[in-house]
Amino acid sequence: MRLNFKQLEIFRTIMLAKTISGAAEILHLSQPAVSRALKYTEHTLGIQLFERIKCRLVPTPEAEELFKELGPVYAQMEGLESTIDRIVQNKDRPIRIGCTPTLSQYILPKLIAETKKFVPDVVIKVDVLSNEELADYLTINKGDFAVSLYDPLHPLITAEESISSDIVCIVPKEHRLAEKAKVALTELKEYQWILYHADSALGQVAEQLFKKANIEPKVSVLLRYNDDACSMVQHGAGISLVSDFVLMGESYPKLHAIQLSETKQFQVHTLRHSAIPMPHKTRLFYKKFTELLTTLKSEKR
Repeated sequence: MRLNFKQLEIFRTIMLAKTISGAAEILHLSQPAVSRALKYTEHTLGIQLFERIKCRLVPTPEAEELFKELGPVYAQMEGLESTIDRIVQNKDRPIRIGCTPTLSQYILPKLIAETKKFVPDVVIKVDVLSNEELADYLTINKGDFAVSLYDPLHPLITAEESISSDIVCIVPKEHRLAEKAKVALTELKEYQWILYHADSALGQVAEQLFKKANIEPKVSVLLRYNDDACSMVQHGAGISLVSDFVLMGESYPKLHAIQLSETKQFQVHTLRHSAIPMPHKTRLFYKKFTELLTTLKSEKR
């Protein structure tokens, strides 16, 4: 190529500004530097690009033709600049976060609101899924990351441990057990229980707790999620076991949480695909999100 990009840029700016001084101001160069660059360009091409007529700089037909050809090139450059800006700013691409129902009522909204103070101008797309669905959600790249109460132990998923959740017994505030701060499962044999499907993470934990206490609970209702259990307990269908996270933020003010003598904890995990890098802004959001997650420990009831 006879001319480099800098020579073409100076020539185009002279054509737009109509004067050497105007081009120099636009390019933040001295007038002598612009004049020398123009002369060198004309020497390289072996043609004259401008004539001075009555103290005016007038482009030659060759200059007009060259300028016309540069139009589409600079239009593409401006489009490229816009594309680069969109990529860097992560514009038009939402940050996709998966979450289990237990964490979606208080923890996730709070973390998103707090994180957006540090990483603004992003759109968040939330998908509330079961623990069992989150692995597929990440491995087929439907989401950027997720928060869950368990590690799926999947070879393509990186799971990072964070704060822990205690399993507590919940009863209505007017219930006779509501005066207790701590209770053993063996004291609760007579009560109707709202428990979880055996194939769910909560169902497996409940089964372990009752087995350890060597009692067979009287099951009234079987369901899958913490929030459903809380609603059932509020309406008097029985008592239940839930993660204490579901009670954060006074989500269920009519319920009373009782600590169990048979302690059991869930570990909160942030999950992401181990082989797919995050976009720049998503990576910034994820970093701040995980930092803020660790600060929620002090807010637990």
